[in-house]
Amino acid sequence: MIKFRFTIKNPFKFRDVLFKDFGYDKTWTISKNKSFEVQLAQFELQNFFNLDIDLSWNGSDHAGPGISIEILGVYIAAKFYDHRHWDYDNITWEVYDTDH
Repeated sequence: MIKFRFTIKNPFKFRDVLFKDFGYDKTWTISKNKSFEVQLAQFELQNFFNLDIDLSWNGSDHAGPGISIEILGVYIAAKFYDHRHWDYDNITWEVYDTDH
């Protein structure tokens, strides 16, 4: 699992982050347990720049590789992820009983 984050914060930010969704959040189902999602949004200027890369395929809930970039409050993200939750005791994806 590889995770990388590089952030240049806005040192003049003094209040809670305001969030404005541009209304673009699209998800495509790829298979029974996998989806691909893209999101575009805008935040108050908390970070001048933020790059977040996650290359994990398992080991946490909804794991999957993704990238997000924020430049001057404009945020774009893309992620290919698994719908299932992670079973930390058995070190595998949780199995759901579908017969009820």
